[in-house]
Amino acid sequence: MPQPFGTLTSYLAEEVWAWAVSGWSAPGQPESQGWAASATSATAMTLSTVFVYRSLFIEGLLVGGCMARISYRTGRRARLGAMLAAVVSALHVLALALGLPSVFLRGRALRGPLDAAGLRRLFAADSVWGLAALLWIVTGLLRAFAGLEKGTGFYLRSTFFWLKLGLVAAVFVLELRPMLTLLRWRRQLARGVSPDTSSARALHTLTHAELALVVVIVFVASLMARGFGLRP
Repeated sequence: MPQPFGTLTSYLAEEVWAWAVSGWSAPGQPESQGWAASATSATAMTLSTVFVYRSLFIEGLLVGGCMARISYRTGRRARLGAMLAAVVSALHVLALALGLPSVFLRGRALRGPLDAAGLRRLFAADSVWGLAALLWIVTGLLRAFAGLEKGTGFYLRSTFFWLKLGLVAAVFVLELRPMLTLLRWRRQLARGVSPDTSSARALHTLTHAELALVVVIVFVASLMARGFGLRP
């Protein structure tokens, strides 16, 4: 954008200067004409200077505007990134807030009577726990590997990060039997068949083991976030 303005003003300045030079009086011309030519030349030089400074002023405004626009866009991207990180972090905490009570209620339902009402409570708690666990894992991966928090390098150098991953894997392994069993019970009820709930006590034990591991994961994550166990 600045280049056309500079070219235009330079062209106008050259034209004014050429017009002024053509007005110089040759030897033998009257003195009044010589003075007129001198005045015209001075005026032309002034106009040429004005055109040049005007060009520089316009170029400065345009360059400054471009820099301001770039700075605004950079700041906007930074604000959007910070907002996205805040949203993902909030969802991560929300998943924990939903998961802990739901897994506790699932264990409580497994200890109670597994009649029609008891099974409804059990399946409701299990559904919330499944959704919370999925949200917890997805947001955790985004925070660790999508550049939203401290950066992937920070997490990969953290001993507590690997410990946290190991605990999450242990929760997943413990969850396999309750998940598959409750899915089978749901299918049986959908077919109008009463499920065999003799394994409810074992599922209760596994559920409370998962609950204990989730609580440990919270403390491990807190230590990890504060830089404990960070290798150089």
